[in-house]
Amino acid sequence: MKTLIFLIMLGCSAYAAEPLSYGVKLDTDPAFLVRDFNSFSLIEKDMFGFERYGIGTGQLELGVRSKVIASNRSGILLGSGLYRMGVEVANGYISYQNRPDYEWVPALSAGMKFNMGVAGLYIGPRAGYSYRKNGGNDVVTGGVVSGQFLFVTANYYVDNYYNTKDRFETSSVSVMNKYNFEKQTTTNGDTYMVSIRLEN
Repeated sequence: MKTLIFLIMLGCSAYAAEPLSYGVKLDTDPAFLVRDFNSFSLIEKDMFGFERYGIGTGQLELGVRSKVIASNRSGILLGSGLYRMGVEVANGYISYQNRPDYEWVPALSAGMKFNMGVAGLYIGPRAGYSYRKNGGNDVVTGGVVSGQFLFVTANYYVDNYYNTKDRFETSSVSVMNKYNFEKQTTTNGDTYMVSIRLEN
């Protein structure tokens, strides 16, 4: 039941009512990408009236080892003013590459949000817990930096795993919600992804 709720929430948070983007993934397993991404605005509320930060993606990777994955690194900001709390209920990913896999990382962040009209910035430490399909559940600490200036959004997330000493780090930049550049760093190396919407 816990897994089903997570999958529904992850799917809803990664959904973006935009045309698909196309691009490439470069790492030890390169692929052509058919991708959807949604960078949440720091200067406008979402369609449900929430202040959000982060990014949600869903993609089909076409390569030697094709893969389908939906990923979410985002939170909802609570309170008002400078000092805020972020609730990250649907962080993690679901994927299929020969077999299903998932990681759910619910977390809380506490930091400062700066709102300057045409620009916004949220920065703060994070802490949560990682639930993995094949066990290896772990305490996670890290941080988030999410910024926006006019039509450019940038997000940085880091997860440090307490027991395994693993590390997940992702940086992304979206321009006009049309161009997306992302870098992910794990203990297995770096992954680079670039995509563009052909209609928008």
